[in-house]
Amino acid sequence: DEFDAKSNEIESFQYNQYLKVNGDGVNLKFGAFIKPISFKKNNMGLHLRTGWAYHSKTYNSLEEVYETSMQTIFENGDIFDANSPTNLFNYDLNTPAKSISSIAIIGNLKKINFLTTFDYEAIDYGSSELHSAYYSFNSENDNISNFYARTNNTKLGVSVSLNNISFRGGYSIFESPYTDGLNDGKRKYLTTGIGLKYDNWVFDISLIQCTSKEDYIVYRDNSISNPDQIASINNQNNMVIATCSFTF
Repeated sequence: DEFDAKSNEIESFQYNQYLKVNGDGVNLKFGAFIKPISFKKNNMGLHLRTGWAYHSKTYNSLEEVYETSMQTIFENGDIFDANSPTNLFNYDLNTPAKSISSIAIIGNLKKINFLTTFDYEAIDYGSSELHSAYYSFNSENDNISNFYARTNNTKLGVSVSLNNISFRGGYSIFESPYTDGLNDGKRKYLTTGIGLKYDNWVFDISLIQCTSKEDYIVYRDNSISNPDQIASINNQNNMVIATCSFTF
């Protein structure tokens, strides 16, 4: 009847998801640097340093435990509980290798010390892989190699110190890891900072600005010549980091 139908209506429900991930990973890093040029005269010194480093793939072994539960409360006071079985899944994730080439100019003029560095990184995101004894991951690995690309990242930094005060600035460009031109993951970072050393204390404050751009498909209308209706989103994030340390 109408009364029973109303009394069996849902008053509330709660749905819970539980995911626990444990794992470990290992990789290998090695590199070298040389100082091909060194100049010193009177109160002025200048040194050129070049270097190269290689970071191997990181081989991660992961274990996931996943389960869900739901409780439904009806208006007539009935309570219904449902729980999924506990799901356990083990898999391996291999993240890409990275090579880094760098050049630095180190100098000093009387009490002023300065450092200029330039780094060039090469990463092939399409070389990432998933493996498991329970699942092939063939389509997922094909998508990774097809949709992710090799990127070249550049970093430039300058630091100047006088007595116990240091000033620094930097600019870096991280290219987009995607092969298509729609999802642009390119990021640019601009950083500035100042540090002060007093006895065993070190105070530091930094400002980091990150800018990125993304073309987001709001909706698709196949009845028009350009079905993808795209919104261009420009992001700018600013972050301030302040640190204080004591050496003993």
